[in-house]
Amino acid sequence: MNRNIYVIFLSLAFCLIACRQYPHIQPLLQEAETLMVSRPDSSLILLESIPSPEKLSEEDYATWCLLMTQARDKNYVEHTSNLVIGVAVRYFDKQGPKDR
Repeated sequence: MNRNIYVIFLSLAFCLIACRQYPHIQPLLQEAETLMVSRPDSSLILLESIPSPEKLSEEDYATWCLLMTQARDKNYVEHTSNLVIGVAVRYFDKQGPKDR
């Protein structure tokens, strides 16, 4: 039952993302960050459902890159490139916040 709720939530999130041009991306990124500890697989699915993340604002894209790297790591997905984490490192080195 609990798993069904997550599947429904993720499906709904995907539909919302697909139908709009990112007006509510920050709550989605926050949800992915919240799920990272207890359900990293759900976090990865949620992050992967965002189409064309490179079209997000610079801050949102850097956050997506950071969370995607973390989600892949927690799901034991092999990192084949440093490009994604590099975007996050460059942005947060210049802009902050320092807790990222």
